[in-house]
Amino acid sequence: MKKIWPIIVCRIRYLLHVIPIVALALGSQVQGAPETTVVPLKTGSGSIKELFESGNAKFRAGLELAKSDREAADAKFGEAAGAWREVARMGGIRNAKLETNIANASLLAGDVPGAILAYRRALQINPTDSAIQSGLAAARRSAGTEALALGNSAKAKEEAGRSGGLRGTIDALGAVLQRASQWATNAVATRTLLVAGVMFYAAFFIGASLRILGWLRFSGYALAALAVCTVLAFGPLAVREIQAGRRTEAVVLASNVIARNGPAELYDPAFQEPLRPGLEVEITQRRGSWAQIRLRDGRSAWVRSDSLENI
Repeated sequence: MKKIWPIIVCRIRYLLHVIPIVALALGSQVQGAPETTVVPLKTGSGSIKELFESGNAKFRAGLELAKSDREAADAKFGEAAGAWREVARMGGIRNAKLETNIANASLLAGDVPGAILAYRRALQINPTDSAIQSGLAAARRSAGTEALALGNSAKAKEEAGRSGGLRGTIDALGAVLQRASQWATNAVATRTLLVAGVMFYAAFFIGASLRILGWLRFSGYALAALAVCTVLAFGPLAVREIQAGRRTEAVVLASNVIARNGPAELYDPAFQEPLRPGLEVEITQRRGSWAQIRLRDGRSAWVRSDSLENI
């Protein structure tokens, strides 16, 4: 009986450390308006807040000009997107609404690759926002990259289905877990999964402790159910973080990018046509000023790193 007390004390200390971390995570997940996240930072050209408000003014001017002068309106939308990008860069700000503002302004200005990049960044922060998802889908259609958009690879799924043996089983299981994680994180907010996971874990620990001490006859089936619920709550978040840590994704921003079979200009082109601006790719390795990319249909090639920007 005495041996159980150090374990209980250790677990209580663990919970006391975890709960503030979860509370902090929940606070950082709250998506306020961009104005509430901009911290004034004096620079040579004025504060970040002033730059943000300048972007607002240029965007409103673009909306007015769109009624009479489309070309001038496009220029204003581009200036607004540029101002907001500078706000994000200077302040180190990651905010879904700010990135969505950048994406919308870029799309209106005709900068479709820049819009796709901003929508993807916004979706990383708030993956359940339907407006961001719709905007990204529209931008992909405009860029003509919808068929090769990340997560839309029919060929990759076919190749995974054809692979056999242990590797095929592992790949298939990984694909199922990834799809389940994506569905769960899209259907349920991250904060809800975090709160549910902590509550189920705490209930499991308390119930198991009471059962071991003999103070309460806690059902083994109830403990098993709590354990399963804990895994179901934390599992999708863990899979998403593992996938994010393993993959570096980027968007092709430059035009007429020739993908080659090796990391130098002397190698032959890998594809018959240049890569479409706005194409989303996975970076598998870097060598000097070159990056090896993989498309969602499984094809690989090398491109200059300055033609890409990480999501």
